[in-house]
Amino acid sequence: MRKVALICGLIEAIGLLAFAISVLVKETSDNGVRGSGPHPLVLFVIFLIFAVAIAVVTRALWLGKSWARTPYGLIQVFALLVFAYLPLSGSGTFARFGGALVATVSITGIFALFKTRIEN
Repeated sequence: MRKVALICGLIEAIGLLAFAISVLVKETSDNGVRGSGPHPLVLFVIFLIFAVAIAVVTRALWLGKSWARTPYGLIQVFALLVFAYLPLSGSGTFARFGGALVATVSITGIFALFKTRIEN
C-alpha cells in the first residue's frame, strides 16, 4: 500500500505543479487590466511551495518515516475540501470531472495511508 500512497501523492504534487504553471501562463497571456487578486507570480510561487511540500511528505512516507503520516493525511483531507469546492465554484462538466478525480485520488490516498505500516 505504500506504493499506492506514493502514486497518489505524486499525482497530487504533479497536478498542483501543472495548475501553478497554468495560472502563470493564463494570466500572462491575457490582455487588459487585472482585477484586485494576487499577482500571478505570487500565486505560482505559493502553489509551487505546496507542490514541493506534498512531494517531500510523500517521499518521507515512502521511506517509512512516522512523522509523515499526519501531514499526508491532512493533505488528503484538504484535497477532499477541494473536491467539495470545485463542482460548486465551477460551471460545466470539467469542474465536476476535476472534482471527482481529486476525490478519487484523495480517498485512495487516505485508504493507502491507513493500510501502510511504518516500521521504526
